Amino acid sequence: MDNEKVGEIFKLNKDRFGPELYDFLDEQIQKHILEIFDRKSNNDPHYVNEIADLAILAKLLALCEGADDSVFEERYKKFKDKAKD
Repeated sequence: MDNEKVGEIFKLNKDRFGPELYDFLDEQIQKHILEIFDRKSNNDPHYVNEIADLAILAKLLALCEGADDSVFEERYKKFKDKAKD
C-alpha cells in the first residue's frame, strides 16, 4: 500500500479519534497480534489478512508519532543490511 493511501486512512482516523488516536491504534495492534496467532494456530487462512492489517496499523501508529519518509528510509536500510548478513 503506497504512502498516499496510508496518509488518507491516517487523516480519516485523526479526524475521527483526535487525541485518542494513539490509544486506538495501540489497542488495534494488540488485538490483531492476538488474532493472528489464534487464526494461524487454528489453520484459518484469514490470518494473512490480519497480518496485512497489522502492517497498516503499524504505519499509522508511526505516522501518529511523527515518523516521516526519512524515518522509514532509515529503517528500510537497517532491514536491508540485516538481510544481507
